[in-house]
Amino acid sequence: MLDFCSDSDGQLSEDKLGIILGHEMAHAILGHTAEKLSLTNLIEACLLVPMAVIWAFIPSDGVAFITHWFIKKTMDIFIELPFSREMETEADTFGLKLTAKACYDVREAPAFWMVKEVLDEA
Repeated sequence: MLDFCSDSDGQLSEDKLGIILGHEMAHAILGHTAEKLSLTNLIEACLLVPMAVIWAFIPSDGVAFITHWFIKKTMDIFIELPFSREMETEADTFGLKLTAKACYDVREAPAFWMVKEVLDEA
């Protein structure tokens, strides 16, 4: 990550490092880990009953495996991904405020995140 925060001449950019630290600190301050765990536990508890009913009528390991896979994929698509995007956006916004209050230059943030997104896709 420190290589990613370096300028074109190889010097460490404190502003870029400040942007990343502000973003990660925002996740911690906003309690995103606890929030995600709470939501996941609630959904899994709600889905446990239908899975148990299906398995009670068709007691097969294959049915249990397929049901678990289907529910996991459905949760990922309809709950985890949108919720994760929402948390990242919230951390970006709050993280930039933290970074600005720490007197780092936040004008580099849009270009920084675009470059990071391009490198992550590659």
